[in-house]
Amino acid sequence: MLTLPSPGIVIDIFDTRLIRFVLVRITMTSYSRNLKPYYWRPVDRGEIRLITLMPGLPQSPIRISIHHVRPEQPTAHVPEQRLSLDKLQETLPDDWIVAKTHQYQYRFLFEDPDENTSWDHPNPDLDPSLWAPCPEIPPQSYQPDYEALSYVCGLTGDGHPSEEIVVTEDGGDAKIMVGHNLASALQDLRCEEKTRTLWIDAISINQEDPIERAHQVKNISQVYRWARRVVIWLSAETETSALAISTLEHIGKQLEVSSDHRRYRSPTATKKDWFRSICTLDFPNLTWRAIDELFQREWWERLWVWQESQLANSRAVVLAGRENMLWQDLRKAIICLRTKDILSSSCPDLRERLQMIETMTLERSSVSLNLVLNATRIRKCLEPKDKIYGILSIAGEMISRQITPDYTERTNAGDVYREVVELYTLQTHRLDLLASCEYSDTKITENLPSWVPDMNSARQTETLLPFQLVSGVSGAEATFTGDHLRAAGLGVGVVDIVHDPFSHDNERAFQDLRDLYSTWNMDRYGTPIDRDTYMRTVRVGYFDEGWSGFAAPTFASWKSDFVAAVLHDKRPQHADFAWCLRLVKGRSIFRTHDGRVGLGPSQARKGMFACTQ
Repeated sequence: MLTLPSPGIVIDIFDTRLIRFVLVRITMTSYSRNLKPYYWRPVDRGEIRLITLMPGLPQSPIRISIHHVRPEQPTAHVPEQRLSLDKLQETLPDDWIVAKTHQYQYRFLFEDPDENTSWDHPNPDLDPSLWAPCPEIPPQSYQPDYEALSYVCGLTGDGHPSEEIVVTEDGGDAKIMVGHNLASALQDLRCEEKTRTLWIDAISINQEDPIERAHQVKNISQVYRWARRVVIWLSAETETSALAISTLEHIGKQLEVSSDHRRYRSPTATKKDWFRSICTLDFPNLTWRAIDELFQREWWERLWVWQESQLANSRAVVLAGRENMLWQDLRKAIICLRTKDILSSSCPDLRERLQMIETMTLERSSVSLNLVLNATRIRKCLEPKDKIYGILSIAGEMISRQITPDYTERTNAGDVYREVVELYTLQTHRLDLLASCEYSDTKITENLPSWVPDMNSARQTETLLPFQLVSGVSGAEATFTGDHLRAAGLGVGVVDIVHDPFSHDNERAFQDLRDLYSTWNMDRYGTPIDRDTYMRTVRVGYFDEGWSGFAAPTFASWKSDFVAAVLHDKRPQHADFAWCLRLVKGRSIFRTHDGRVGLGPSQARKGMFACTQ
C-alpha cells in the first residue's frame, strides 16, 4: 500500500508505470488550478499561431507551447509539358479512355476496353512528362511544417470550455481552457517521445477577441491549404471503430473517382466489380452496423469541418481514436456506398446519412454557392453568422472577397444572410436561392425579407438543383429596393388545385405517392389527367432521355418500377426511389387552371401564380 500526502489518497501498488501516472496526474491537477490564464499576444497581419504538442504518456496532463509564424505562399508548378485531358485522349487508341482524378494532384487514369485501369499510358514510348501528376501543395520541403486539425469543438452544454491544458512559456507556465473533445483529441495525437506541431482553431485563434477572430477566419483557407496535411479526428476509439475504418479503407482502395464524379476500377483493385452501383457488398450485419456507427459521429454534422476537409491535400488522414486511414480513401468509400443501388437492410438509415455527407465528397471547383448554402443549413455551429463565414473558403472568390467577417454586435446573422443573397443574385443573375426560402419561426426569420432564406434553420424539403427548377438555368433581371426584390418573370398559370403535402416519413411518403397515383385520373371536374405526367413530375423530369450520362433511369424503366410498387403496395429499396421520396417530402403536387402539373412548396395555395424567371 502507498499513502499519498494531501488529499490522503490510498492506492495499491501493482505497476510502477501506473504509480507514475497517478502521481503525475494528481500533482498536475492540483498545480494547474493555481496557474494564471494564458496571455494572448496579438498576432500581426500575416501571422498565425502554431501549437507544439509536447510528448507524454497516455492520459498524462497535456502540455503545449505556442509560437507565432508568418507563412509564405507555397509554390508548385504544373509540369510545362503536361497535356490537357482532351489532348491526352487524342494520344490513346480509339477504345481507350483517360480520366482526371478528383481534386488531389489531378492524376490521369487510363482505362482499357475491358474497364481495367492503369496510372501508366498504354504507349510506353510516350514521354511520361506529358501525363505527370501535378505536384502536391505544399511540397514536402515547405516551412513551417505543421498539421491542421479538424475536429468537433466539444464545448459543455452552456457553451464554455471545461478542461485545462498547460502552456509552457519562458516566463512560467499558464493555462488554457478547452473543450473535452479537443482534450481527448490531443491525448490521441500526442506522441510519447517527440513533439508535434499543429494548428488548432480553439487555441490558434483568440476566441475572446472578435476582431482577431474575423481576421483569422478570413485567412483560414490558406491555413488548411498550406498545412502539410489535415488531420481529421472523428472521435475517441469505440468497440466498432477499428472494424469500420479497416472496412472503409478496403472499399476506398477498390475504386478511383474522376473530377466529373465518375467511378472507375482502381488499378490495384482486388474486388474488380465493387465500383459498380449494381454490385452489392455482402458484408455481415456487424460490419454494416460498424460503418453506420462511424457515420453517426458528430464530426459529420458540424459546419466548419466541410471546408476543412475540402481544402485538404492527398496526405489528409482520418482518425477514430488512433485508428486511421487516408481521407481520400474514405471519401471514395463514401461515394461507392452512396451510389449503390442496394445497401444493407440492417441499417435502414445509412443511405440517409450518406446523402447528408455526400456534398463533402464533391469536387471543390464544381460546388455552387447555392449547393453549399443548402447543404450547410443542417450543419451545427455555435454562431449563426458562421453559416456564411464557415464556408467562405469554398464559396468562390466572387462572394468571399466581398464579405468581411464581423463578430461584433454591429452585425446580426440576418444582415449577413441578406448580403449573400443580394451579392449572389446580382452577380450570377439567378434567382435559384428563392427555392431555399421556407417558412420558419426562428428569431432570425422575424427580421428577414421573404426572399432571404434562414440559413440557420434546417430545410424542410430536399434541395432542388438548378436544372430541376422550372426556370432551368435561365438568367434573371432583378433589383433590390429596401426590403423589396423586384424581378421580371413569366406567368405560366394560376394554381387551381393543391394536394396535401407529402409526408416527411419515408413509409408515409410512399403511401402518399401510391394514393395520389390511384386517384390521379380524375380531378374535381372529372377531367382525365395523364398519369405519365404525374410520374414525370414526382421526379422533376429527371430521366435518361433528357439527361443522358447522368445515371438517370429511362422513363420506361421508372414507370415499370413505379407501377409495380403501387400494385404490390411495397416501398422499393432501390436508390432511385429513395431519391424520389427525398425530393417530394414536404412538397405538394399542384395543378393550374389550364391543366398544367407542378411540384411546389407546401405553402402553395389556390389563386397563386405559377411563374418562371
